[in-house]
Amino acid sequence: MPTRTGNRMSIDTRFRPALRKAVAVFALLACSGAAIAQQQKKGSQQTRSVQGVVHAPDGAPQAGAVVQLENKRTMQVRSFISQADGSYYFHDLNADVDYGLRAEFRGAASDKRTVSSFDSRQDVTMDLQLKAAK
Repeated sequence: MPTRTGNRMSIDTRFRPALRKAVAVFALLACSGAAIAQQQKKGSQQTRSVQGVVHAPDGAPQAGAVVQLENKRTMQVRSFISQADGSYYFHDLNADVDYGLRAEFRGAASDKRTVSSFDSRQDVTMDLQLKAAK
């Protein structure tokens, strides 16, 4: 119940509804600002893909080769088994990170290649050549 001091209500009782509205509006604005910032952050992060063909030592496409992609920042490794036509594909890669790429098949391995963060292409094509095991 409102308290009265003479003819006037106490300040916190008179302004309580307005204060509640102001706090609600502030909370709404803060939440919407955070949501907009999150959307801008998601939209600003560039992604890329890396694809190519694994070639056997004789130059033919190599099916069943294990292609490994290593994130140089986190050291996380993703693997892909090359398709019947020797192709492989990695997607949703962070464009701000360097990646190491190599392929292996029954003792034969390719040289390690690097996908640089300075390479601005969104779709990188990198074929891998297996070298016979020594």
